[in-house]
Amino acid sequence: MRDKIGRYTSALIVSLVSMYCGASRYAFADTPAERACGLNDALAWQMKLDAPDEEATPAYIRRITEDFITRCPDRPEVPSAHQIAGMAAGWEGLSEVSVQHFRKAGAMRDSDALFMAAAGELHTGNSDVAWALRDRAIALWTRRLAYRGADVDTFGVRGGTIHAIRFTRQRASTGATHIWLAQPDGPGWPGVLTLQSSDQLNALHQLTAGEDAKPISHLRFVRCQSRRLLARTEDAFTEEELEELAEQSLTAYLADPDREGEKEYSTCILARQMLAEPQDPALLLTQ
Repeated sequence: MRDKIGRYTSALIVSLVSMYCGASRYAFADTPAERACGLNDALAWQMKLDAPDEEATPAYIRRITEDFITRCPDRPEVPSAHQIAGMAAGWEGLSEVSVQHFRKAGAMRDSDALFMAAAGELHTGNSDVAWALRDRAIALWTRRLAYRGADVDTFGVRGGTIHAIRFTRQRASTGATHIWLAQPDGPGWPGVLTLQSSDQLNALHQLTAGEDAKPISHLRFVRCQSRRLLARTEDAFTEEELEELAEQSLTAYLADPDREGEKEYSTCILARQMLAEPQDPALLLTQ
């Protein structure tokens, strides 16, 4: 968890600080009052996140981020600081604190943040807001993939919508060639079916099965709280077989989608694997 939060905050903060570094040349024109909280404060906050002097737990990340927000409420990094604090509070299990931060973060585009915000809203009794955030995360995700060249097909089925994503070439960063996401019409978290084949896994397979072994593909079903291997095969699936399998299995899922978090607070811990994107590094999955 600590590594995941560290990667998330580092990526977000680096982009923010670099965006505003150009403004540093105007620092000499600042008044003393303005210099009291400037770019150096934002950089100091980033350093505490990137090189903490204690264990970078969610509580630590939230504490130093809330301190930065309190000291520098007018800095342009504050909306994204609220997003980071909301993520940290969510990992702490503080749903109400998480919701308060996310509501001050402005329009968010990050899948992890939107799903975490949805979990907080759901647990605090705002289910309509929660599922609207879920829908926004999915809409932004499909839009980004289409922009990057993936084939995106969306069609309605009983109980919801299926988004079929096909990459024109295998993406080295995810290993995915196909992704199907089931989006419920009403309450419920999405379910995802993925077909993956990575060069690293195929190399390992050839070491054990011989150089003449065919590439292997993994078909997995991913939910917010679990991931299950459905098939591991050297046989290639046809597009027709894949489409039929995806529609049947995901329509069955939409009949009774996961609804964790309505009673006890629960976050969607596999959100980034469910809404995988080509540029994101992925762990090597062997099971």
